[in-house]
Amino acid sequence: MVEKTFQEVISTINEGEVWFNKYKSRRLTKIQKLYDNIIFEFDEEYKDIAVNLKDSFIMEREEHDIGYAMQELLKGKEIESCITKLRFRLIGNDINYFNKDFCEWTKLKYPFTNEEIINNWYINN
Repeated sequence: MVEKTFQEVISTINEGEVWFNKYKSRRLTKIQKLYDNIIFEFDEEYKDIAVNLKDSFIMEREEHDIGYAMQELLKGKEIESCITKLRFRLIGNDINYFNKDFCEWTKLKYPFTNEEIINNWYINN
């Protein structure tokens, strides 16, 4: 008998394979792969669901206030406004934003907008 963790099953499951949860008290009872879908079967209280293997997921990003964002900017991190989606970076002693039209970093001529100041920021790695 082959035994794998959930993570191992999800990352290695082949078309047509069926995996049963060895712990009978768990809600997720069976995992199978059919037609490029991974199907999860739950106990009698829940219904089946399927997840297409080509679906893309985006990890939720943590939001920070302007004070923390500015601290990180001064440490050399790139920050991004949750409102305008503009990205900023300290280059030398100047704050630059990423100019999407020219695909380059451009020195910031004007301060941040009111909306950017009162709303949250992402810290990019």
